[in-house]
Amino acid sequence: MYNFAGSNTSKYRIARAVKWMALMLCVGSLPFGYSVVAQAAQITFNFTYDDQVDSTGVGFDDAKNGAAARGALQAEANYIASVLAVNVNRTVNIEVLDSPTANGDSNLATANVQYGPDPGKAMFLPTSAQSIIQTGVNPATKAATLEFNFAADTPWQFGTTVDNTHFDFRSTALHELSHHLGWASVIESDGSGIGTSSLVYGVYDQFVSSYNGTNYVKFVTTDGSGKPTGHQAAAQLIDVAHHLKFDGPFSSDEGGPFDLTTLNPFKDGSSVSHFSNLVDVMGDSSAMGQGAQIYSPADMSVLKDLGYQLSVPEPGSLTLVALGVATIVGAQRLRRFRGR
Repeated sequence: MYNFAGSNTSKYRIARAVKWMALMLCVGSLPFGYSVVAQAAQITFNFTYDDQVDSTGVGFDDAKNGAAARGALQAEANYIASVLAVNVNRTVNIEVLDSPTANGDSNLATANVQYGPDPGKAMFLPTSAQSIIQTGVNPATKAATLEFNFAADTPWQFGTTVDNTHFDFRSTALHELSHHLGWASVIESDGSGIGTSSLVYGVYDQFVSSYNGTNYVKFVTTDGSGKPTGHQAAAQLIDVAHHLKFDGPFSSDEGGPFDLTTLNPFKDGSSVSHFSNLVDVMGDSSAMGQGAQIYSPADMSVLKDLGYQLSVPEPGSLTLVALGVATIVGAQRLRRFRGR
């Protein structure tokens, strides 16, 4: 059994902009160029809140804000369910761990992404949630989990508008849930995968490209049948002058390849698994203030590369945030870098 316990979102970095939200305001046309898929079935996300089970009195069990936190997490899960099309009902169960409350933690939230047992051979594995949604099979024996920081120095707002003195809970929730959907790399710092073969990679990893000194090539090498056979030089993972890229066939339709977080030294949980574009919901960090609470066209294209079929929510079914875009795009806010 392997798990990916590393979608840690650092608290303080460049604020996200949401200028692409305006694209969703075009009622009567199909956003992002995706066709409508009839929703004959639905995805249900069920959350078990350990704070409530253990009566911690904090986080999701807090008398003042616990209900709002639970509602905000469920709202983002419901949004994802409206975006992903399935023809058979699927249920994804996620355990939300007891909330940490110690000040000084640089992580806003963490997703512990589960995979199936070691296949004993080279292959690209989906996450457990990805497998459930796409095939109906849960290959994991451990629960997929989320954890949110509820320390006093991590003030949240749970609605669709967030001021500059709070972190955006919904944006962070969408980010972490997306890792469970398969937006997660298991590439190690030496380039290897996981498993006894060291050639087990995530589905996401087959679309990661690196710079080999001449041009960009897929980092994980494959044979004629598409199975992993090895990888490029590990030094390419930390070449900050030439960002790693996500280069899938659908992402290319939306302006890809997209730059991925590339750090030297390599950092588990940040490197590879995030966009380096911090204005996107899948950037690896967030400052206080309004974040993106819905997917961008780039995000949508990555989901398609990960094997999802997308539907288009009915006009008006999404709660959009009214923002003064001209004053937000390109802005920076105070940053404290802890872990990058």
